Amino acid sequence: MSSLHQVLGWAGITDPALGDLHPLLANADQAACLIDNLQYLHYPHGTGFEGAKHVYNEHKLLPQDEVYVCCIETHEIQGEGTFQLVPSIDTSFKWLHNWQEFEVEAWFPEYSQSIVVTQAFTTSQSALAHKILFQCIFNIVEEDTGSKVKFRHIHGEGFDSVMADGHRGQALGLGLYYKEICHGMTGYCAIEHTKALHTLSPYEHLACLYHLCFTHFTCKIGNLKGHVTLPIHAVMMSLYSAEPLPDFEGTLQLIRSGGKKAADKEAASGFTLAGIYQPLSKIPLEIWKASPLTSNGNDQAHQNINRDGIKLTMLAGIMCGMQFDSGCMASLNILCKYGINMRDQQATHFRRVARAIQRSRLVQKCTIKSIEEDINILDNEVLSLQTHVETQASVLESSTGKGKDHE
Repeated sequence: MSSLHQVLGWAGITDPALGDLHPLLANADQAACLIDNLQYLHYPHGTGFEGAKHVYNEHKLLPQDEVYVCCIETHEIQGEGTFQLVPSIDTSFKWLHNWQEFEVEAWFPEYSQSIVVTQAFTTSQSALAHKILFQCIFNIVEEDTGSKVKFRHIHGEGFDSVMADGHRGQALGLGLYYKEICHGMTGYCAIEHTKALHTLSPYEHLACLYHLCFTHFTCKIGNLKGHVTLPIHAVMMSLYSAEPLPDFEGTLQLIRSGGKKAADKEAASGFTLAGIYQPLSKIPLEIWKASPLTSNGNDQAHQNINRDGIKLTMLAGIMCGMQFDSGCMASLNILCKYGINMRDQQATHFRRVARAIQRSRLVQKCTIKSIEEDINILDNEVLSLQTHVETQASVLESSTGKGKDHE
């Protein structure tokens, strides 16, 4: 729009229309035809998957530190069909049309900020598709750094825990990836010393480092309101704990008795139960308590990139993401070189905890207000029923008195 202002020398308080550039452009079909011709001229391979493949081929010719699109693959999964995979450096939830996105984010205390390490576009969210996705991502990391990605329970060093949102296909895909890299390995689990690595199942691998985001857990349990009673809801929330419950089995039995929705949620928990209840997890208690409780940094990254638009084409998403990440890295370079932060207040651990407490306080305040409103509604209903009963009692008493007078 600014370019159109400049071309027309526009000085009005309202924006110009295309018809102000040429009357023929007032016809939307004519304008669309011209746009399509220009799009084909500049992007002869289209703006979808084929266009992304062309960008990938171009990036393969660049120096390694300038490559943005690292891989584009098509895989055939038996029983599922074909799915396509485009790992890049940054995308976002709902950013592309008809594609799903996957994101890995890490917190760097030396910069007091989280950094999106990788994200990928995919057309499938099954466990097998996620397994291939993890293989692709970790292979790219090894090619870039010359070092394998390591996990503490397998290699004795590396990642201590993984914070995720509870997506079943994603979690099982990660477990399948662990099982594959342990195939044929000698040695024992660094956490469960009596179990050989090659014998661990995908879910046993997950129990060693998978931690479910508290925010996502709260939302999923909150969606059951109206289907379960408040006491059952409170009991389900109590499962997210780093300490043993006084009566764990009794708690599960109480949830099962709370109705079909509660019983289904408990029965379908599977790997997630170890991800929310530390006594069932193999993650050491000190690591469990030290790890973050939420994946809110990922959600913030989604919000940041979504400001550039959503439901984009594949090519537009890649191009916008590349520019967005370039700006983020420029800010990080300035921080390292001059010590100038993106914000006046640094995102220290203390400040993040303080903000989390403040948000929790506001949420609890809103919850209490909502409960008080419900109580007031019930009080008014009780008063109305009480008034009705008193009225009926007066009528009955009056009728009874008239009957006695008649006798």
